[in-house]
Amino acid sequence: MNLWLITSSFPFGNGEQFLENELPYLSATFNEITIIPYNVDKGNVREVPKNVAINTELASYRERKMLKPVGWFLLFLISGWWLRRVFWSDFRMRSMGLRELSKLCWATFNYYSDLEWLRGIKVKPPVLIYNYWMTTFALTTTNFFRQYGTKVITRAHGFDLYPKQTGLKYLPIQKNVISAVDRVYPVSVDGKELLSRTYPEYSKKILTRHLGTPYPIENPQHQKSKGAHFRVVSCSMLIKLKRVHVIHTYLKRYADNREIKIEWTHIGEGDLFNSLKEKVRTSNSEFMKVNLLGHVPNKEVHKILSNGNFDLFINLSTSEGLPVSMMEAQSYGVPVLATDVGGVDEIITTTTGKLISGNLTYEKFENALSELLKDLSTFKSASIDNWTRKFNAKTNYKMFAEELLELAVMGDSEQTNLN
Repeated sequence: MNLWLITSSFPFGNGEQFLENELPYLSATFNEITIIPYNVDKGNVREVPKNVAINTELASYRERKMLKPVGWFLLFLISGWWLRRVFWSDFRMRSMGLRELSKLCWATFNYYSDLEWLRGIKVKPPVLIYNYWMTTFALTTTNFFRQYGTKVITRAHGFDLYPKQTGLKYLPIQKNVISAVDRVYPVSVDGKELLSRTYPEYSKKILTRHLGTPYPIENPQHQKSKGAHFRVVSCSMLIKLKRVHVIHTYLKRYADNREIKIEWTHIGEGDLFNSLKEKVRTSNSEFMKVNLLGHVPNKEVHKILSNGNFDLFINLSTSEGLPVSMMEAQSYGVPVLATDVGGVDEIITTTTGKLISGNLTYEKFENALSELLKDLSTFKSASIDNWTRKFNAKTNYKMFAEELLELAVMGDSEQTNLN
């Protein structure tokens, strides 16, 4: 059984760390896997299992064709299929702004560029294509490989699911992708409910399948943090919607007002890293210690969580899918204080942490933090139990890989009938 796994850049670069945990289970289930990334980072390349090949031809082809976007735009204008099925339905039925139009035109370029690439390759058709993101390529591969009986599925996470995360009113071609593929797997119940409400005619093929994290390096300690500090950790990209600057502001205010020593560690980098670094430098507090670690490989994140003896994990994002960082924190017995957005309430319960409104105020934050501090040990124990039941990678990824294999067997049978 041969599987194509379509990624943004994995195994290149530092992104899509979650696949590092899932890939071994796919590798153990399928005989051959080919990873095809859209983009190739010339830096770090992560190790993959022996039966996994990496094909960078799509990324190279896109890069070459990117020099001719005008030609591809004209090509799409004369394509009756695209006008009828995608562009015209979007333009006529939606309130389209310039950003949506730009997104749709870019999707058009990718569709035709990728289709030309598929027509030119000479490989055995895969039995199953697994798109890690719900993008145009899922539509392209479905339309091209339908003749061979290949099954196509896609996960859906955050930016590919929620328009708010990309600043758009809606996501162009989303309906076309969902209608074309065999199954859509949002990583959260919230994502499934959103897609099912928006496209009720396709609700039967939209199924929630949670991500997961590996078992903690060491058994987490059910005790208060060592030393004089109350220790807090956060982990995210430093971009506007993550509101990491707000975490710093609120923690500093809480520490100063109550004269409580707090040590805050943030893991992650992004466009706002330097501005946060400067903010920390210019706002010294005798009660607040800050560690900005920048990018840290996923394996090292687990070591930090294992050795850091943290009391609390904080996330104050305006939008989320189903944050893996919270699952990781729970596996180490770290309670979570987070904004109630996206699928966060599927991880955080009344026994594992505190949820506060996405319409954030310091008073809401202060009250939630004070409640947590009253009985941290109880929240720590419940956090581990919740992770074990819902977000254990061994359980979730093994079951998902077996489900994909079952679908692949159906595709293999159809390919045999076509031959």
